[in-house]
Amino acid sequence: MPPIPVEIADRISVYDPVKDTWYEGTWNLFSLDSISKYAAINLNTAGNHTIIEGTTGSVIRITSIILTVGGETNITLYDGPTPISGPMDFGGSSEPRGMVSNFAANPLRLSNGNSLIINSSAAVQVSGIVCYTQK
Repeated sequence: MPPIPVEIADRISVYDPVKDTWYEGTWNLFSLDSISKYAAINLNTAGNHTIIEGTTGSVIRITSIILTVGGETNITLYDGPTPISGPMDFGGSSEPRGMVSNFAANPLRLSNGNSLIINSSAAVQVSGIVCYTQK
């Protein structure tokens, strides 16, 4: 038996049963709330640096991180006080000088109210951008 044909459309309709309404439009299938934000990474001292400030009752979802380093350092990502990565080696001999991480379909979800913190182990320039949603 041949497969059942599927209709291809350029618009998606979503039904909201609470409001008894159909919403039509172009949907961003890779963002949880379709309001994308960004924060710059621009640090040059060792230690913890708050990149995205958390607020009580909201959750930060990281969709991508792009960064470069101007010298040898270890970078650790934190969900508030909790490390979510180990120390990642950058900028030394035979080490990468940057990274691009895309989590769009499965964002890194921080804990409720927590900030995104980046720790740099050395006083070198670390530059980049973090794309995220916060709701």
